[in-house]
Amino acid sequence: MNNSKPSNHTLSKKPMTNKKKPNPALAIALALTIISGGSAVSLGSQKTLSPQKQKLFELSATICETAAKTVLRLLGDKPKK
Repeated sequence: MNNSKPSNHTLSKKPMTNKKKPNPALAIALALTIISGGSAVSLGSQKTLSPQKQKLFELSATICETAAKTVLRLLGDKPKK
C-alpha cells in the first residue's frame, strides 16, 4: 500500500548545457573495433586458412588493434574548453 501523495511535479525544460556532445569519431572507432575484431576471431577459429583468408585475418587483426588504441585515446582525451 502506497501512502505517498501524488506529485504535481512537472519536468522543467532546462537548456542542455552540462551534457557532453556525442563524439562521432568514438562511435566509428568502436564500430571498427567490433566488426574487425569479430572478423578476426571468426577467421582465427578456423583450422586452415587460404592465403586470401590469411591476409584478411591479418588485416582484420591490425584494424582491430588500431581502432582499439584509438578508442582508448579518445576516451582519455580531456575536453577542450
